[in-house]
Amino acid sequence: MRIAARYIENESGAKLDRPKLFGLLADCEPGDVLLVEQVDRLSRLTSPDWMKLRAEIDAKQVRIVALDLPTSWNLAAP
Repeated sequence: MRIAARYIENESGAKLDRPKLFGLLADCEPGDVLLVEQVDRLSRLTSPDWMKLRAEIDAKQVRIVALDLPTSWNLAAP
């Protein structure tokens, strides 16, 4: 697999207003893998806000892999 880009964000995972995350999602193509260091870096959102973010991720057809969540690693396979 090829690393297409790296994004660093300093916003809290508890906020939905995260310009870097939504910029990353805008740059994604269907089937891309979003690799995060820890799952809580992606989201510590309330349930309604998580549903909004999840809808965006699903619409982009992006797979999420978290280094601290081994059960997600199989999603990195092409």
